[in-house]
Amino acid sequence: MSFPPFRRSLPQRFLLVLTSFLQKSGLAFSDALPEEAIQAAFDAEDVAFAQEEDDVYTPALTLWAFLSQSLFKEEQRSCLAAVSRVVALLVGLGRPACSSNTSTYCRARRKLPESVLRRLVYETADGCERVVSDGWLWKERHVQLLDGTTVSMPDTPANQEAYPQTSSQEEGLGFPIARMVVLLSLATAMVSGLAIGPYSGKETGEMALFRQLLDRLHSGDVVLADRYFCSYFMICLLRERNVDVVTRLHQSRTADFRRGKRLAAGDHLVEWQRPDRPEWMDQATYERMPASIQVREVEVKVPPGKGFRADVVVVVTTLTDARKDTRDDLAQLY
Repeated sequence: MSFPPFRRSLPQRFLLVLTSFLQKSGLAFSDALPEEAIQAAFDAEDVAFAQEEDDVYTPALTLWAFLSQSLFKEEQRSCLAAVSRVVALLVGLGRPACSSNTSTYCRARRKLPESVLRRLVYETADGCERVVSDGWLWKERHVQLLDGTTVSMPDTPANQEAYPQTSSQEEGLGFPIARMVVLLSLATAMVSGLAIGPYSGKETGEMALFRQLLDRLHSGDVVLADRYFCSYFMICLLRERNVDVVTRLHQSRTADFRRGKRLAAGDHLVEWQRPDRPEWMDQATYERMPASIQVREVEVKVPPGKGFRADVVVVVTTLTDARKDTRDDLAQLY
């Protein structure tokens, strides 16, 4: 539902978010997430609260306060600081100051669904990706960084039920743990995909979470990943979407540059044969997978970090044209 016209003063409008965070002209963000898009995200998820004329924490003002917490650090990130900024905003607009008690704000913030925030994050990332200049891209290609991690969270019954602690931790002494996999734009550093699941259990690994994000990729993209994602079937699923892959060779595989089609020293094309069907894949999908795929294995020198020596690693890629995508190109990207 849309918000009624009589409630369209600034604290009720999502224009509040834009005028507060977009003070510099020319930023890609200003075109990527207009007020109408924010309103549409709340409408699509049927989010409506604080409908009375004198309600303070409307969806727009609650979102504004929540974003302000994200942008500040240390004590300025607290709920109390957020409420103080709301009070200052209202007074500056000639409205009565609200209570400095944080409980009302916290209750309102809990009404912001994860689905709305996810939709806004994705729309922002997609909008910015569409307008970036070619100079921000890698060889005119959009690159998505792929990686996984884990996070702990407060030890509440709800968190323990959804994200149980690891079995290695004694009950009552550990914290709930979630696993997440993220797609991050190389051009904008924005999150273009996020999947979250329990740390352990069936279909909770990083590869399973990544499969939830396949629809977030677009034809022509390049996925840049660590060697955990160097999988025959992952490469096949990405190529079905016309997405290329650059990843480090998995530790279970060995590159033998005496075999395959030699392109240069430490650079060749090789055929990988289809492995047995994994448990997560149904028979129909497995039969759709090619019996073999051609990939390129390249030795690249990774520049040293501070205090470390340079390292030589083998990179696997579906970018098989060595004249178009040179060893140096791949080394720079990786």
